[in-house]
Amino acid sequence: MTNTTSKLNSNTFTQRAILALTLLLAITPHLRAQATASAPLPAQLTTATTAFLANAGLDNATSTQAYNTFYQGLYTWNHYQMKPTPAAAELTFELSINSLVTNVNNGSSLNDTYLRLVIRDTKTGALLWSLSENIRPAARQKTLDTNLNDAATKLLADLKAVTSSSTASAPR
Repeated sequence: MTNTTSKLNSNTFTQRAILALTLLLAITPHLRAQATASAPLPAQLTTATTAFLANAGLDNATSTQAYNTFYQGLYTWNHYQMKPTPAAAELTFELSINSLVTNVNNGSSLNDTYLRLVIRDTKTGALLWSLSENIRPAARQKTLDTNLNDAATKLLADLKAVTSSSTASAPR
């Protein structure tokens, strides 16, 4: 290779590197703006002062325990004044236990059970937010009771995390 060809290749490489760097610097502010943009929370989550807790699918004494644990946590937190009827509240919290088939293999399946909280604007019925926490499986009743209480406590922590922020973000 001649000295002239070597200089041409070196200049071409340098020009391409400068062009790539210039493009990168030009788009970096745009990329940063996209990465930091967050959706605002529904205003009712942070401005509401009253709430009603509804049992939306807790159908036995064991699962009703999760309802009681969650209600007690809301009451103790004192962020929302708990109301005995939906008409008296700004928000309706719907607490339920749901199950999702997560794996089907050779004729058997696994279920993932979770405690779900749906938050609605009582006046309009509009869905504002939804949170869920996994309920760990249990072989004994006492363990199931503990796992339900843990899920209810984590769900309340998720609610606190969401309502303490002004933008939508995943709790945890």
